Amino acid sequence: MKQSTVVIVFLLGLFFKVADAENSTQMYFLEFEFEKSVKSNVMGFLKLLTQIDNTNAVLSEFNSTTVSIKATSTISDEPCGILCNPSYKNTLEYQNKTQNYTKMLSEKFSTLKYFESLVITGFRSGSILADYTVQLLGPVSASALSKVAMNLNDTKLNTTGFVTITAPVNQPIDINSAAKITCTPQLNQPGLLNFVGSASNLLNDTKAWINPTDDSTDVSIKYLQTIENIISNANLTSNYSYNYENAKMQLCESTNMTGHCKSFNASADTTEKFVLFGFKNLHEILPKAIGNYSNTTILSVSIIDKTNVTGTSVKLWFESAKLRPPNHMMYCVYWDLDKKMWSSKDCIWGGADEPTLCTCTHNSAFTIMISKTSETLPYMEELTYAGLGTSIVSLLLCLIIEILVWDSVVKTPISNFRHVAQVNISFCLLLAHSAFLLTSKPEQIDQIWCSALTFIKHFFFLAVFFWMLCLSFVLLHQMIYIFDHLRKKVLIGLSITVGYAFPVIAVVVTILTFDGGAQDEYFSPKTCWLIYKGPLKGSIFAFVIPVGAIVFVNMFTLAVVIMKIATPAVSEAKVRDEKDVVRRMIKTIILLSPVLGITWLLGFFVLTIDLTTKPLAQIINYSFTILNSLQGFFILLTNYIGEKRVRDALLKRFKSKQSVQSKNEHLSKSSSSEKKK
Repeated sequence: MKQSTVVIVFLLGLFFKVADAENSTQMYFLEFEFEKSVKSNVMGFLKLLTQIDNTNAVLSEFNSTTVSIKATSTISDEPCGILCNPSYKNTLEYQNKTQNYTKMLSEKFSTLKYFESLVITGFRSGSILADYTVQLLGPVSASALSKVAMNLNDTKLNTTGFVTITAPVNQPIDINSAAKITCTPQLNQPGLLNFVGSASNLLNDTKAWINPTDDSTDVSIKYLQTIENIISNANLTSNYSYNYENAKMQLCESTNMTGHCKSFNASADTTEKFVLFGFKNLHEILPKAIGNYSNTTILSVSIIDKTNVTGTSVKLWFESAKLRPPNHMMYCVYWDLDKKMWSSKDCIWGGADEPTLCTCTHNSAFTIMISKTSETLPYMEELTYAGLGTSIVSLLLCLIIEILVWDSVVKTPISNFRHVAQVNISFCLLLAHSAFLLTSKPEQIDQIWCSALTFIKHFFFLAVFFWMLCLSFVLLHQMIYIFDHLRKKVLIGLSITVGYAFPVIAVVVTILTFDGGAQDEYFSPKTCWLIYKGPLKGSIFAFVIPVGAIVFVNMFTLAVVIMKIATPAVSEAKVRDEKDVVRRMIKTIILLSPVLGITWLLGFFVLTIDLTTKPLAQIINYSFTILNSLQGFFILLTNYIGEKRVRDALLKRFKSKQSVQSKNEHLSKSSSSEKKK
């Protein structure tokens, strides 16, 4: 048969339902042959039909490599006696009678061409009713089975195998009618090869599934349901793998190890024996889930032992999930036949730590979907810009205070350097935060300005940290070399070189490395900031790596200072108050953390912890945003308002102005009184 005919045959089989005696429905394959010249006419006619029924259809034969028949017959009018008593099963009399009845029944069925064996499986009381199984090695016609059954009293046959149904010769197919037969088909290995091959061929061209009327692909739902119904009736006894281009099927044993049962780029495992059917292109034609999409294999998992289906845990691994963009949620879903939609009920995603894993507690067709949009944090932008605004105002106040109190607080080379560093830190952070605010709406910024603002933020943020590094080195030098003082000119010269020359070098090298500062290489037009493309990928790491090194050094400095406070001098050991020591340690951490950039340590966790890791990611991201957008405000609180020398200098400044003002007023009053005299 030509390939085009095979496809048409399978399509007919998808929708042909036959009701059995118990009002259930089964799916059957029909062979429908026609001349190649009328293919277009036949296909056009089939598109108009949803169901083809035939009142006069006849079951002509069971066409299979092997046919199995389960039967019940009345073989004697005598009382059942010992045959219906299990306690006599091992007696010689029971075995002789069973052998005689087996011989009698075998003689009846031996008239069939491919008769192989007959085994009595049990007896029933009353007249002797025998339950037995007949095995045939080839096809058998329905009329031949009927003839044998007529020679046995009260015989009921339940036959397993492919069935051939023929319509009346030279008669058209009737519409809106029904054909009734009593059989339950089960597929064996040769039939399964054709079945899986046909299922694969149907997925060769996914565009052919589109309904030209409304562009829907709802017929794919019937396709999936049919495949699963056929699998449930398949008689798989070996682990043979049926592999085709777009469909794979195999019987799988529970492994509970790394050797999962695989199909295309996905795999599955359960605690029970199961059939795994993989569909390569089915995700393209099944209805889509709103807000999510799938680009991977769909796996159908069917547990063999139906009594253990409830509560069985199914684990699935989808390799495509490794390509998940950062911060995008994945959804483990199955096709809900009742609601005709994808559902994630009773399915759990493995999370960012195990992105390929899905765990579900039922059987169905599974896949993994990815959210079209990344996870977002509510009110994050509002918190960021409110914090930056507060920080900018605070940094302006820091610079004004430095101008007002400089002469009063700068008395030694160390205090001079400290305030020089604080001025430069405040100045650079002010410009960096201002540039950050200017890029609050990057879609409205020209590409050239976006590139320039990225450069400004990159440079001034690095300058902030290099000045923090200078401050950290000087503080560390004071802790270790108490009596060795650095010269003022040398200290300021080295600090300016480190604070501004190093950031310039770092930024220029980054621009040259990333295609001369090109868009989508050095900076992103969506954020006007450096680009993150994954672990150690993207221009953002030209900022993260030096900042990380500086924060590490500054943390070491902070640890040395705390150890110095915690370790008393010999003269202080006896009069030392432990509570006072703890207070001094806490105060040191609070005072130094903002000016040493310790809070930026949270930024490394922001980069490494995916937003789908809830609630840890939310806690870290909100903490990082609040602490660092308000860094200027914290510098104002800890290094200016919180420092007694600065407060005293400010009060003295204001008091002197008030005294000068009052003195001037007094002098003006005195002069005016003298004139009156």
